[in-house]
Amino acid sequence: MVLDPRIKEFSAGVLSAFVSINVTYPFTKLIYRQILTQSSFQVALWEVRQEGLRYLYRGIGPPIIQRSTELSVMFGVYKTAEMALHPLKLSMYDEKVASSAISGVTESFLCPLERVMLLLIDSKNHSKFKNMGHALFILVRDYGPKELYRGYSAILTRDVFHNTFFFLMRDELSGLVKCHEHKLQENFQNFLVGAGVGLMMTTLFYPIKVVKARMQKRIGGRFVSVPQSVTEIYKDRGRGFRNFYRGIGMNVVRSIVAWGIANTSYEFFKRHL
Repeated sequence: MVLDPRIKEFSAGVLSAFVSINVTYPFTKLIYRQILTQSSFQVALWEVRQEGLRYLYRGIGPPIIQRSTELSVMFGVYKTAEMALHPLKLSMYDEKVASSAISGVTESFLCPLERVMLLLIDSKNHSKFKNMGHALFILVRDYGPKELYRGYSAILTRDVFHNTFFFLMRDELSGLVKCHEHKLQENFQNFLVGAGVGLMMTTLFYPIKVVKARMQKRIGGRFVSVPQSVTEIYKDRGRGFRNFYRGIGMNVVRSIVAWGIANTSYEFFKRHL
């Protein structure tokens, strides 16, 4: 039985995300700890070690659901949009950009999962929220459904630009490195493509991650816009642009590994489904 190309894309995205998240979640936790507490890598690592294995994977539920759905939507909606736009006879570049933007907008509606993940990672909330379900319930009960979409504008901006960049650069890098058919070499090439795109994306879009984290760490009260958050971050600790890159070292490592694994897994599952 041959699967519909769109179903194959959705399925490969889900499976590749599951593999990637389980490997890289500890890196994600360290990155957000540095962003949330304005601490160094050494301090964040010490805090996580002090908390022990019990809390190491605390909060992994939302990112597994989020990332699995996210990559499923990212690849599946992209393919669906590409097929729908094809009869319009757009240029290849315009078709890719439009399909990427549509997948990014769709992906941004997963904001509540990203919001809850960040709150569960923050050690200040360990006693406040037991797990993903409890956090969702408390936020909606005490602050209303709107609270789940705090930071949505930053996520929407990131997802649209992120997806567009990914699909354009992945095809470019794939054309450069794919030259052998041997299985091991093919998997290694797919890893290199994913790692290369991940490295470029984290360098370009990391400040948006920091702005989004600043917006989402608040619980209740007024909603702060992206420009207001940018101003706050800039003024922290003596005013400087370094504040937008706190934790980027670990994020570069995580992105290289995560996108390398995700792209390799995605291509593997797509071949075998």
